[in-house]
Amino acid sequence: MKVFLMAGALDEGVIQPDERFDTGPGWIRVPGKTVHDHHPYGVIDVTEILQVSSNVGAVMIGQRLDPRRHYEILTRFGFGSSTGSGFPQESSGLLRSYRSWKPVDHATVSFGQGINVTPIQLAAATAALANGGVWQKPRLIDARRPSGGDWEEVPRESGHRVVRPETATQIVQMMESVVSASGTGRR
Repeated sequence: MKVFLMAGALDEGVIQPDERFDTGPGWIRVPGKTVHDHHPYGVIDVTEILQVSSNVGAVMIGQRLDPRRHYEILTRFGFGSSTGSGFPQESSGLLRSYRSWKPVDHATVSFGQGINVTPIQLAAATAALANGGVWQKPRLIDARRPSGGDWEEVPRESGHRVVRPETATQIVQMMESVVSASGTGRR
């Protein structure tokens, strides 16, 4: 969820890609909880927050967005509602209204707790970044063939923009750093 938080925060202009955050000793206190990182990372930039999966950094970025804006970012990416893929009984996941968020809820949603998403929602949201910032309704099939007929492509519905193309490109580059030698996804 840090990826989508950062994409929205960059797109909204509340953070800059080269901005640095002091994550201090590896923890941050929010009313109702102390959020910890796996290690203390000190001063790190936005890419490094993603690269090392810093919960503290994510909370600091989340705090720059008011809960309404944060919630709207997540809903633009398709969280909290069915993707409309046609998968039988597809769940909408769980994204409570920002109106009921306490500071601890806003903080934990920033790094992916306090929200439930389906695999297809996550795939569609991630695909939106790879698709230049345009979310498209997922399809279960690419083409169908009537009995004895030729294959016919299932038409793709038009999507909607969730972030600017430049933002999507920046986030994808940041995501690549996660699997670098110094990232948490290197294995």
